[in-house]
Amino acid sequence: MAPRKLRSPLSLVILGLLAEEPLHPYAMRQRIAERAHDRLPGVRFASVYDTVQRMTEAGLISHGDPTREGRRPERVRYAITTAGQESLLAWVADGLADTGRGEEFPAALSFMYGLGRDRATEILQARAVALAASLVTDEAALAQAERDGIPPIFLSEHRYQLALRQAERDWLNTFTEALSVGALAWPAALALAGGVALYLGGDAAFRHALRIGTQYSRLLAAVAALAAAAVGATFSGTAEIALLTLIVAAALADDWRRGRDEGPAADTVKP
Repeated sequence: MAPRKLRSPLSLVILGLLAEEPLHPYAMRQRIAERAHDRLPGVRFASVYDTVQRMTEAGLISHGDPTREGRRPERVRYAITTAGQESLLAWVADGLADTGRGEEFPAALSFMYGLGRDRATEILQARAVALAASLVTDEAALAQAERDGIPPIFLSEHRYQLALRQAERDWLNTFTEALSVGALAWPAALALAGGVALYLGGDAAFRHALRIGTQYSRLLAAVAALAAAAVGATFSGTAEIALLTLIVAAALADDWRRGRDEGPAADTVKP
């Protein structure tokens, strides 16, 4: 297991991304931006390279040989190791469960799918129970403080924190109920394109095809993905097919634009 000091929302996000595919640091930053992970607490672009270096030294990820694609700068790709996979699952489970590490909770939610629906639901239900118990205690403490003569204005920050935790408890109850009764479909994989998030079975090949190869091969891959969706069980209605068509078009347009960019001069993390 990795040293605890390595554990952070950013390191969790990086491990989660590398569990999907090997990436160089610049691509990690791109994925973080595409998926809006940079809006999560504790996830900062400026710390990506340093975090990658420390996680490599800890054995959570490993680097390959430098490679070059076309006229783009030389890159060093990183892959998650067995120790990294174990740490990712442990960090996600603990981040979902531990109400004292609230900053990690959103990042853990982003990568909870590796735990499976039943395990993630169980952990989140236990978190809701723990929150409910602490709320009872804290509400009683605030009520006692007011009875002891403390003016309510001086308890405002505590009331604010209490309201946030009450909202989280209510959301957890609604969310876990939806998971339990099947109102929320558990995804097989995550697909993001054009700023819209969809969960698609067998999505990894689809995302790879949109990011590598010629524009012609990307278009063929997109058409194949549409055909698979049309005849598969993931999408069953014309509205869903139309939505996927728009998303594929947005992905192709975005990828075409990215293909013209060379990015920064080079990644600063070296083996």
